[in-house]
Amino acid sequence: MHTATNVDRNRRHALRIVAAALAIAITIGMFSAVIGLFQILGLSAGELAAAERAATERTYLSEREACMRQGSGARHLRTARR
Repeated sequence: MHTATNVDRNRRHALRIVAAALAIAITIGMFSAVIGLFQILGLSAGELAAAERAATERTYLSEREACMRQGSGARHLRTARR
């Protein structure tokens, strides 16, 4: 009887380790995806935050997105011309 509880305890411990490893793998995957998207867009996080701040006075989401695209695109073109 005593060994059965040890086996159950070991299984639960192994399951926790597997769950933690899976959570770490998912987290790394999500962070690398976000970083990859920033690199594809060619924008740094600071530029994106500045574009979001500039679009805060817009009421509708479509207007905010258009404002952010215009602002970040204009900044990106200015830095590319230099």
